Amino acid sequence: MSELSLQQYNAYVDTIYAAATVPDSWKHFLELVSDAFLGARVALHGHDLATGHTLGALSHGYDPDYIAVYEKEYSAINPWTGGYAKGPIGRVQLTEDLIDAASLKKTRFYDEWIRPQGDIGTGVGITICRDSSKRMRLSCNVSFRNGDRLRTEMVQTLTALAPHLRRSFEIGRRLQGRALGMGFEPALDKISSAVFLVDAHMRIRYANRAAETMLSRQDCATSIDKRLVFLDKDANRRFGRSIHAATKPDYSAFEGQIKLRNAGGDIMMEISVVPLVRTVSNSDNVFEWMDDTRASVMVCVQQTGPSPKRRQVKFTNRYGLTATEALLAEELLRGSTLKLVAQERGVSIHTVRNQLKVIFEKTGTSQQSQLVALLAKG
Repeated sequence: MSELSLQQYNAYVDTIYAAATVPDSWKHFLELVSDAFLGARVALHGHDLATGHTLGALSHGYDPDYIAVYEKEYSAINPWTGGYAKGPIGRVQLTEDLIDAASLKKTRFYDEWIRPQGDIGTGVGITICRDSSKRMRLSCNVSFRNGDRLRTEMVQTLTALAPHLRRSFEIGRRLQGRALGMGFEPALDKISSAVFLVDAHMRIRYANRAAETMLSRQDCATSIDKRLVFLDKDANRRFGRSIHAATKPDYSAFEGQIKLRNAGGDIMMEISVVPLVRTVSNSDNVFEWMDDTRASVMVCVQQTGPSPKRRQVKFTNRYGLTATEALLAEELLRGSTLKLVAQERGVSIHTVRNQLKVIFEKTGTSQQSQLVALLAKG
């Protein structure tokens, strides 16, 4: 873990997963990050991609008056915002990757919002989730004088936490922000994803309606001696490893997001495994009845669509894309970037851009966000 000790790492991850079912825990997570980096200003903030305006923020270290005026006025002129959409999900970006310091200091945003708060014009950020219209991001800003000595450690920390942040946010989205206390069943039954609460031995302690339906179909999962078993053998092995890792006080070995195919192989699903963490402030937590909350997990299974190959065939049939164009469309839909595609294929970015232009013509779109939105609709 480099500069990040195992004790610190576990504290971060405990809080992140607690926030999946107790959203107020995000406040404690921001406090931990701020304290670790000399009182850094830390924020979880959403943005509307069409207007550039904020969708609200949860922050620590900022003056509340500055947050209020940011949401009202300065979010629309934030020079970092344009760069947020270019970075892939889950990858740490330096503020200097979004706009260089010299250019930043020439902006009204710097003069009126950054400099008065202690010249907090450098730091790191990471896009946690994004769809065709909005995104959620974690930003950690420090003063220019502290940037050089803190930047490397901030990158290492957020890189290590990135998969856990994405997983917790995804579960939180499926729970629709509900904090699960006693009488949790109605909340979980309204969720379209299959949700299981499983103990350290993979025994099912609770299954919502969607999960019961999944078990009754027996096309991707079943129950053997009350244990949850996935029929995809590779996915089931990875699931078992995740359950085992979740029982140990070492999240560095935890594998919590697993691809799954149904028995026919034509439907793609994703298993999200989230450790259930006891929180001091939530004394009536539903998970109190479990023998060992540290060893217990929430398992969510959600259909993500047809298999990538099947989806590419659909792109070809519907829009007349070539195999190469359909593959590019698929990669963009999964959140990749033109630069990453070019690197992985060993071709120039100019070649990939030309392919994208052809895709635009065939699909009747003119922007990448429009294309992704169209493809996501099926």
